[in-house]
Amino acid sequence: MRNITLFKKSLNLPEKYIDKYYEKGSLIISKSYTKLADNHNKLVNFIEEYSNTKNNIEQKKLISRIIKILNEKNMNYSEFVSYWTTKDVSYSLYKKMNSETKLEFIKHILKKYIKERHKIYLAKGYSEVTLQSRYDSSAHKKSGQLGKKKLIEILEHEKYINYISKPLSSLINDKNWFFMIDNNKTLFNKLITKLGLNFTWRTNHQNKYPDVVVKIGSKIYIIEHKHMNEGGGGQDKQISELIEFIKYSDNNVSYVSFLDGIYFNKFNSKNKSKKLKTQLAHIEDNLNNNPNNYFVNTAGFKKLIKDL
Repeated sequence: MRNITLFKKSLNLPEKYIDKYYEKGSLIISKSYTKLADNHNKLVNFIEEYSNTKNNIEQKKLISRIIKILNEKNMNYSEFVSYWTTKDVSYSLYKKMNSETKLEFIKHILKKYIKERHKIYLAKGYSEVTLQSRYDSSAHKKSGQLGKKKLIEILEHEKYINYISKPLSSLINDKNWFFMIDNNKTLFNKLITKLGLNFTWRTNHQNKYPDVVVKIGSKIYIIEHKHMNEGGGGQDKQISELIEFIKYSDNNVSYVSFLDGIYFNKFNSKNKSKKLKTQLAHIEDNLNNNPNNYFVNTAGFKKLIKDL
């Protein structure tokens, strides 16, 4: 199928607003009493005790107890830890601190937290629901790994073999396989050297690697995948990367830009912005100039690997 035809089919088969591959609705709280609830209550009590004592020895004991309980699973979603970001400190940064630095940090942040938040939260009522809400709000950070899982499931469904660890000779001789490049960069480098590919896209993008390589018969498909629901800021850069990806050409190789997420649907909207019209024009120009390359959404990608 011609690449322009497949692109237009993709436009007419829009992305779903809720994609099963990106659902991240795990519950960390429960109707019944749990260890998380117990830890959450202990943390609040320790903070309250700290606020009511001036004894240095007792304060040090409470700080040690708070540090210990913050190591428990999902306690990084507590109101106390959430507050740290207002002081430009993340939980990941905290985890990298040594023991002495943690003691000093907790000592200083407690004073501010008690003054600015704790008494208000205590009066309004602390709740485990806060932990769940914070957990849900961070769900978008998991999209990258879920996108890889989506690629793997779609390819395996069409009977492509996942070459997690194979010698280069197998890749050259075998047919209908794929592997994720992120965990196999050395093998990918050997492959493109063996095939004599220029692959200048990578050198033009600070040694960035695409996501997956697929072999269908004797032909290689190098795929760059992105999941996007909205544009602006860094997302515009990602769209530009996908559009530029299909500018490149090599013998017997197809470059495939796979954009899933509802941003793709905007290309088929009636009232396109100037930016969208420009992006659409560049996509169509690159496809016309490089007939081996493809720009697809989920439906288009499934059709591409099924029909080839």
